[in-house]
Amino acid sequence: MFRTRRQELIWLILIGGCVALFVAHRERAHQGPAVAAYDRSGLNDLVRQTMATPLAHPDDDLITGSISKPAKRARKARYYVPLGSYDSIEDATRRYLDIVHREPRIEDGRKLRIETVALDGGRFHRVRMGDFGTTGEARAACRRAGLTPARCPVVEVR
Repeated sequence: MFRTRRQELIWLILIGGCVALFVAHRERAHQGPAVAAYDRSGLNDLVRQTMATPLAHPDDDLITGSISKPAKRARKARYYVPLGSYDSIEDATRRYLDIVHREPRIEDGRKLRIETVALDGGRFHRVRMGDFGTTGEARAACRRAGLTPARCPVVEVR
């Protein structure tokens, strides 16, 4: 079997690299837990000290480096449209596909979904169109899906 010097040199380098990696791994394992739990810049101690410092009152805010306390934002209401609740997943899927067939773009934003819930010992599959920011957005989606206002009640979720 004929090998060139270049091939032999490549094999020697590869074998030497493998041996070096093996030795480095064995050496690191013998240095103990102090190396494994290396703390860069003392951050672990800083976190422990911060966690050990109790707040004056449980309702107090954690003081950060900000200049002023941020104003609490009122949580915006979200809206959805219930399209039906079914005891079989097949019926819920039929309703889902009926809406998607009428308005294919409604599926892009994941606005249309089937949620499975357990109520009173039974499982029900809700078909919902939702997570709209305003009632106007919800009603516009109903119109695009070909639903009349009577079949498209908008429900607010807080």
